[in-house]
This record gives sequence, C-alpha cells and structure tokens, in this order.
Amino acid sequence: MKLNKNLASIFSRLTPLQLYICTSALTFLLIFTQNRRRFLDPFIWAEDGTQFLNDFLLSGWKSLFFPYAGYYHVVPRFFVSLLFSVSIDYFPHLILITSMTIYSLVSGLFCSENFNQLVPSKLTRFCICLSFSYLPGLLEIIGNMANLHSVLYFAAFLLCLKNLDYRYSYLEISFFLLASLSAGEMIVLVPVLGLRCLLI
Repeated sequence: MKLNKNLASIFSRLTPLQLYICTSALTFLLIFTQNRRRFLDPFIWAEDGTQFLNDFLLSGWKSLFFPYAGYYHVVPRFFVSLLFSVSIDYFPHLILITSMTIYSLVSGLFCSENFNQLVPSKLTRFCICLSFSYLPGLLEIIGNMANLHSVLYFAAFLLCLKNLDYRYSYLEISFFLLASLSAGEMIVLVPVLGLRCLLI
C-alpha cells in the first residue's frame, strides 16, 4: 500500500509529456531485452526485401503507392525506402531500431489522461502500457516493416478508446488517414469513428 502511494506521488509530479517519454522508453527497454540477440544478427524480413525494397530499387519513390496483398503500404514502404537511402550497410539494424521505437511510442499513448474515463488510475495505465511489451506474437511484429500495419492499427485502436468527449486533433485525423493507406484493418474502425462523431 505504501509503495503504491509513493508511486502515485511520483506519477502525479510528472507532466503528461514526461510520463509519455518515460513510459515509451521503458517499453523500448523491455522489448530490447527480449530481442537483444536480434541486434547481433539482424536480417531483412520477408516483404521488406522481396516487395518494398525491390519495388523501391526498380521504381524509386513512386513505389510508395504500389498496392500489395489488396491494399497500400505507404508508411512501411516509406520507412524501408528512407532507411535504405540512409545506410545500405546498417539497413537491417535501422529497420529493427525504427520498428521497436514506433511500437514503443504507440504503446505509451495509453498513459495519457485522455483515457481516464476508461482507466482512472494513472499508475494502472502506466502498467498496462508496459504490459504491451509482452503481447503474444510481438516478436514477429517487431523488427520489420512488413508488419507495421498491425502497429498502425493498434495505434488507431487506442485513439478510438480516448474519452468520449475528446476531440481529435488535426494531427490525429491526419494519422487516421495515413494509417488507412497502410493498414487494411482500418476498415474495422470506420463504424467506431462514425459513432464517436455522433456522440460528440
């Protein structure tokens, strides 16, 4: 009980940005401990090489809007193209670090006060964020851009859970549109977003 009070006191002194940064950093650290061996021998995963990188080498940046498997992959293709342009030698390492960073930043979203109608306790939301580091199948999602669509959908799903009186910012609306060009799963959230618009 005393430990909970001490932790609650610490969290109460953190600004929303500080809490988000700390949560995302700890999430990254937890994911890193599970994937540290992959840094010793990183590799290019499936569609990252056979589709996204191959299309970029053949067609350049216009390949961002090439469809694959029935939908677009704008964001994954962008990162593959950008990171390959940055460094050919460390391309697999950059993919691994970038994918882990994106997932960590997404996981940290739930610590925001904009979810307090769903989970009032800031400490509980913090613990839930950290638990995202141990989701089943995460080791396959982390470390590549081919599965980034799942992370983008996860981010959109979390945004849909924000307090019902919350109004999305232009940045969040832009994210929804961009995610729709990268994750076919986004179609599932259309009714949810429509309902939220009616309730506001």
